[in-house]
Amino acid sequence: MTDFAAEIQNFIATYTYYARWSDLEAAVRTLCNNQLSLKSAEIVRLSDENRSIHKTVLEQSETFHESPDDPFPITLVHHNQHQQVIALTRIGRKKDKTKFSDTEKTALKTLHRYLNQQVQYCKDRYIITANLEQQTQAFNAARQEVSQIGRVKDNFLSIASHELRTPMSVIRGYADFLLSGKFGPLNDQQKNFLQKILANVNHLTKLVNDMLDVHKLEAGKMEFVRESVSLRKLLEESVSEHQILLQEKQQTLTFFNPQNVEPTLETDPEKVRLVLANLISNAYKFTPRKGNIEVCLQPQPESDLWLVQVIDDGIGVSANDKNGLFEKFQQVDNSLQKKYTGTGLGLSICREIIQALGGEIWIEDNAKAKSGSIFNFTLPA
Repeated sequence: MTDFAAEIQNFIATYTYYARWSDLEAAVRTLCNNQLSLKSAEIVRLSDENRSIHKTVLEQSETFHESPDDPFPITLVHHNQHQQVIALTRIGRKKDKTKFSDTEKTALKTLHRYLNQQVQYCKDRYIITANLEQQTQAFNAARQEVSQIGRVKDNFLSIASHELRTPMSVIRGYADFLLSGKFGPLNDQQKNFLQKILANVNHLTKLVNDMLDVHKLEAGKMEFVRESVSLRKLLEESVSEHQILLQEKQQTLTFFNPQNVEPTLETDPEKVRLVLANLISNAYKFTPRKGNIEVCLQPQPESDLWLVQVIDDGIGVSANDKNGLFEKFQQVDNSLQKKYTGTGLGLSICREIIQALGGEIWIEDNAKAKSGSIFNFTLPA
């Protein structure tokens, strides 16, 4: 009888936790059939379907249940931390047909305490695995849905880039021809109508271009072509190109180079032009008639960065509106949106481009003018 208890103690000392029910069941069956010379043994995982079969055992409170006339005369009842029965270990008769002695029962009770931990561990692992499989399935379904949405978005943007840009180019072309006077003189009202057509076409073109740029940046498809560039010349050209835009509101746009620097950078000039166009257009929009806009270039102290500033004396940006200003679809408060229309994408595009070029972008108040804003961005040399 001492061998019976010793085998159980050896089993407990030798085996570690089992991750799967099948492994635990196989180990217990091997122990009972081979080492303990029992006819059979099994671990029953309880479910709503099989609880009625074991009703007699479950109705009693014993954790060590004996039924001498049953093919499985001893049943070890396993509870979870909430005292709910989750499994049964059923111990079969001995092969020599003798009854279990008190020493053997004590050994089986020791085995019961060990199996309680094992069963709870397997149960927890089973629940975790089942939940993980459900979450994996849900994740895969969501990923497929996102992929499908991405394809739909790609198709839409492809259509937008061609089916919208093409007719807009045609409309712009005919409006420009008519305004040129090559097809006959126009009265003031006709000119006004054509200018409104051009303004709306340009607005729609910018909206489409902004959507495409955001999509390219998000997808990592925007190409950056770096080359040696004179930053001073690039800024002067951008200022010159935007003079016509400011004439309507009689605003002044100047380039300011206080230290008379002429840095040469390895950067993408077209992307820098796009950033400047967005910032200057933004300043134009929020600066009143006869206001002043300034593009300033100077070195960033104690670094190899160059600082570019777009300064205006417009309405400025409130502290609340500064939060998330460079996020997509972020605009100033609702009271101003109706007056100053926009896509809410321009500043987000600026941030992504500047960061991709190795710089940073931020906003601060124009303290000198007591109103307005200063949009700063840096570029590495």
